[in-house]
Amino acid sequence: MDWCPTIQSDSGPLYEGIVEALSRDIASGRLHRGQRLPTHRALARALGVDLTTVTRAYNEARRRGLTEARVGQGTFVAESRLRIARTPAGIDFDLSMNLPPEPIEADLDGRIARGLAELRREHGFSDFLSYQHAGGSESDRGTAADWLRRRVRSAAADRLIVSPGTQSALMAILLALTGPGDTVLTDRLTYPGFKAAATALGVHLIGVEADRDGMSPAALEAACRQHAPKAV
Repeated sequence: MDWCPTIQSDSGPLYEGIVEALSRDIASGRLHRGQRLPTHRALARALGVDLTTVTRAYNEARRRGLTEARVGQGTFVAESRLRIARTPAGIDFDLSMNLPPEPIEADLDGRIARGLAELRREHGFSDFLSYQHAGGSESDRGTAADWLRRRVRSAAADRLIVSPGTQSALMAILLALTGPGDTVLTDRLTYPGFKAAATALGVHLIGVEADRDGMSPAALEAACRQHAPKAV
C-alpha cells in the first residue's frame, strides 16, 4: 500500500486523525496532487479500524477539498490547491451540511457509472449539455407534479417551478417576498442555508417557540402581532 497515515495521539476522534495526517502529508510533499489513495477497505485493514471510520475520514477530506473521488477509479489527492475553510475555532459541531458515510456496500460508484451509461444509450447527453427552460420544461414540471400528487393532491404542473438547487430557490423566494429590514418567522432550529440567504439580503429571522408538533399556534400569533412578518 502506497500510503498509510501516521496518526498523532492528540488529534481527537480517529477519523479526524486520519484527515489531519492526510493534510500533513500533502503539505510536506509525501503525497502529491493526483496520487491515488488506498481503498476504504485496504486502509481500514492496515490501521486495524472499522470501515466506517475510514469512510468518514475520506468524506471529511473530500469536504475540505483535500481529495476528490473519481467514478470507477477511487479516491485521489485533489489536483487543486483549494482548501475549504474548516469549522471556526470554538465550534464543536458543524450543522451546515449533512454528509452521511458513503454506502460502500451499495457500490455507489458502479451504480452511478451504469446509470450514466443507460442515460447515454436511451437519451444521449447533448440535450443535457445546453441551457434548459427557465423554471423547467413542461415535461419536467409534469413529472414533478405526478410525484407530488402522492402527498399534495392539488399539485399541478402549471403551478410548479423547477429550481437549479435549494439555495437558489430560497434566495428567489426571499427576493420575491421581502426587502432589507423585513422580518421572517422561522422555527427556532432553522436550516443554515436559509439563515445565510436572509443575512445576505438583510432580512431578520425570528425563531418561534415550538413543541413536539411544530410551532406553537399561540406563540406564532404573538410573534405575528409583535413583528409583523412578511413570511413564515
